[in-house]
Amino acid sequence: MVHARLLRRSLRTVHIFSGALTILLVVSYYLVLPVLAKIESNGKTYSIQDLQSYTAQLRSEVLQLQQQREELLQPVQVSEYYDQLKTVQSTKYVLDFVDFLYKKQSVFTLGNEQLLRFTQHTIQQENSVYTMRLQGEVSADATIARRVIPEFLSMVSVAYPQAILQNTHFSSVTTEGREVTLFTLHFAFYHDQK
Repeated sequence: MVHARLLRRSLRTVHIFSGALTILLVVSYYLVLPVLAKIESNGKTYSIQDLQSYTAQLRSEVLQLQQQREELLQPVQVSEYYDQLKTVQSTKYVLDFVDFLYKKQSVFTLGNEQLLRFTQHTIQQENSVYTMRLQGEVSADATIARRVIPEFLSMVSVAYPQAILQNTHFSSVTTEGREVTLFTLHFAFYHDQK
């Protein structure tokens, strides 16, 4: 019995202490902590609830900015980049080829007279193939023209092996008492060739 009385007294004290502690914790959570747990940043005061929503907002903004950065840093896929690079390189190759042709026409002379002359060229692109149509004339008789044109084509095949000769056309005409051989050459270039 003595133990039961002691136990009752101590339980009453424990209950009073527990109740008082619970009341103090609830009051401090709703009244004291909001006053003490405020943070000031950039001139604004944030409470705990405000900080949680502000953190969520910042995370979404950071994710959005990272996506924008990735779109700017990697605008094309690698395969698309290399396809464009091949196109640029093959275009440069064709233009270098045209430059080579016009420089080499002055090599073929007889005395002071230039034998080989280009009159027109056109370049077209279809899919991965460039085609070039080159028209010109050899200002000499047919026997000299039969030597000049193959020699010229030999120079082309050595300097530009990727320039594939597809078609040729020759005709002889007489102008101002001179025999002139007109020719048309068709070349093809492919993107994947180097």
